Amino acid sequence: GFRWAKGGFLGVSVFFTLSGFLITTLLLRERDGTGTISLRRFWARRARRLLPAALLCLAAVAIVDWRGLIPHRSATRVDLLGALFNVANWRFYFSGQSYGSLFRTPSPVQHYWSLAIEEQFYLVLPMLAWLLAARRQCSRRRLLQLAVVAYLGFTALTIVTGWHDPDLAYYATFARAPELLAGVCLALALPSRAIAAASAGTLADEPSALVIARWSLTAAGFAALTQFAALVATVDQRGQWLSRGGLCAFALLSTVLVVAALFAAPVRALLSLRPLPWIGRLSYGIYLYHWPVFLVLSPTRLGWSRWSLFALRVPVTVAVAVVSYYLVEQPIRARRTRPARLPRFALPVAGLATAAVAVLLTGPVSITDQVLAARVVSTAPEHRDPAPPNRFAAPTTGNETAGNDSIDEETTGAGAGANSVSATADPSAPITTVTTATSASAAPASAAAAASAAPAARPRPVRILVAGDSTAEALAPGLTAWAADTGAGSIVSDAIRVGCGFVTSGRDRYGAEPRDIGPVCGQVQSQVESVAATSKADIAVIFDGVWEVTDHQAPGDIWRSPGDVLFDRRLQIALHDMTTKVLAHVPKVVWATSPTIHPGWGFAGDDPAWEPTRMTHYNELLTAMAAEFGDRVVVLDYAKWMNDGPNGMNPDLRPDGVHASAAGARVVADWVGPRLVATAIAAG
Repeated sequence: GFRWAKGGFLGVSVFFTLSGFLITTLLLRERDGTGTISLRRFWARRARRLLPAALLCLAAVAIVDWRGLIPHRSATRVDLLGALFNVANWRFYFSGQSYGSLFRTPSPVQHYWSLAIEEQFYLVLPMLAWLLAARRQCSRRRLLQLAVVAYLGFTALTIVTGWHDPDLAYYATFARAPELLAGVCLALALPSRAIAAASAGTLADEPSALVIARWSLTAAGFAALTQFAALVATVDQRGQWLSRGGLCAFALLSTVLVVAALFAAPVRALLSLRPLPWIGRLSYGIYLYHWPVFLVLSPTRLGWSRWSLFALRVPVTVAVAVVSYYLVEQPIRARRTRPARLPRFALPVAGLATAAVAVLLTGPVSITDQVLAARVVSTAPEHRDPAPPNRFAAPTTGNETAGNDSIDEETTGAGAGANSVSATADPSAPITTVTTATSASAAPASAAAAASAAPAARPRPVRILVAGDSTAEALAPGLTAWAADTGAGSIVSDAIRVGCGFVTSGRDRYGAEPRDIGPVCGQVQSQVESVAATSKADIAVIFDGVWEVTDHQAPGDIWRSPGDVLFDRRLQIALHDMTTKVLAHVPKVVWATSPTIHPGWGFAGDDPAWEPTRMTHYNELLTAMAAEFGDRVVVLDYAKWMNDGPNGMNPDLRPDGVHASAAGARVVADWVGPRLVATAIAAG
């Protein structure tokens, strides 16, 4: 969450390369010492090293999820199974979480994707080494040649994949293989005797040529450390160059770091400063436990600032990792019946951390309850059917009188002027497009008549098609839960394309690198139309806007921004075309305006695209476009409801400032759902 370290995810890539180097070194050492490789012993060692903490963490996640200490997700159980069987990377990719989950309620085992790749690597590499080295007696040089060819081949495959599917290039085992293979190549290229001497600290006994080389490596090592720090400070995960071979190239930088740590005395001394080696021994547990700890100790729960949370999260994470390492991991790894001896400071730190968390999360009235009680303002009408227990409720925003095409306002009497809106309007009233004072005053009577006739007019649930980008994906589960709980509707959510607006050609620019829209989003309108054609939907609601306000470059044109005449016209044509395609199969279409984006809460970093004026302009273009279709298309002012009330700045509902959390999606659904039903009924 710190902008000055937004490239911190590159540490995982370093870990991949280091792991490939270490595992290959162990296999070569065994082959050189015994003439063969025992797969059973290798896998047994890996299991004793990795499984205890991994299983303990999964059990803890299951418990805290069951106790409601982290935002609940219906997919958590399947995520846990994916992590348990070391296929989490594929689970997250095929379930569509590879992009969207970073912007909404994340999986508590999201970080297991990298461990899954590691375990898959541990399964395949020893088998290949056993076949090639132990049985066929391949020379080390021949193994190195094969590893280099594999590195180059998988790099080429990763580049091709990255052009067509950046998410797959990030999560797929084959796409991350070059980072592991870089370490394999390094282990095969370095003499085993030199590695052993470096590990034993006896490099002074090595030939003078190697001593001279170490001084050259010192310069290279510090240069690599400097470059790594610079990349951590500047690289954005959304940069397209990463998925198009950038991580494969970064692996070469990682190999320089590994060699420097082995043979460059100053670099080795720097990385040996206390407590770095001790942290290194705990790093596996720290990685495992940090993510669940961060989710439990969330800003939503505690209401703390980022630095205050960090000051709490780090010692708690380290304390949990210490206890796990010395009491669980080490005894199992060493086959001891007694727990390992804890460092002197471990128990006091663990005790203080546990006490702090207990005070924060428990007690007669927990801080969690106090924070939520201070933020929640319920405006659910008394006559509504009771909904399931919900930590949040739609806010009362008071007298709201500005905005574009509106929610009907019969129950508030606020419809005196054109284009007025009220977030507290009767949810059973249909959405209406208000263009003049006359139409505003005429709407309530018809709305009330349609709402009162609803039960007799439509005996079956209203079928609602949900379309749009990742904001729609984040809201869809809440709408689905609302429909199931109330029985008022059924949701079709297959018309969502994460990461895409409805402009389908040219390039857009968000973050460091421009993106070619076509390979990723070229078929989005066809996808939505195809789903609409088979949906049998009574009404469609479209959530869009995030990708429409980025800079765009049409084929053969210059870069343009919202407000530019050609930009605006091109966007309106795209929105008009999408509306036409949906209307060919669905009788009524509702476009939702897009709320202001709040950068800095989560993964939505600073970018010109998030300027509030851009989103305001998009909503104006959307409203003008919708007016071209008459009463078949209406605009739901979701932006005003979100922006003007506490929801707009409430991280409980939009943790990253863009997408609704799981609980937030239900809040939105309780507000949106009845209006969609009423609108569909009014349309007949």
